[in-house]
Amino acid sequence: MTSCACSCSCDESADVYEASARRARVAHRCCECREPIEPGQRYEYASILFDGSWSHAKTCELCARIRDDLCPGGACHGELSQTIWYCFGFDYVTGRER
Repeated sequence: MTSCACSCSCDESADVYEASARRARVAHRCCECREPIEPGQRYEYASILFDGSWSHAKTCELCARIRDDLCPGGACHGELSQTIWYCFGFDYVTGRER
C-alpha cells in the first residue's frame, strides 16, 4: 500500500490531544469531507488543547480510515483532502486528479 511521506505538525504540538471512537446520537458533519454523520454511525471525536484554546473535531469513519491508512504521519484535522492532494495528486472528496 502507498502511504504519504508528509507529517503533521499541528496536532503534535498540541498541549492535549485525545481521540476516541463514538457512535453519533445526533447528526454531525465530518470535518474532512463535510458529509453528514448520521445518528447511529460511528465517528472519531478529537479534543485538542492548543495555546490555551480547546477545539474539537468530528471525523467520519471513512475519512478516519483514509487518514490512518494513507497518512501514517498524521494529517491536521480539516486538512486531509489537501494533504492527499499534495502527496498523491488526487482529491478524494471530488474525485479530481492532477
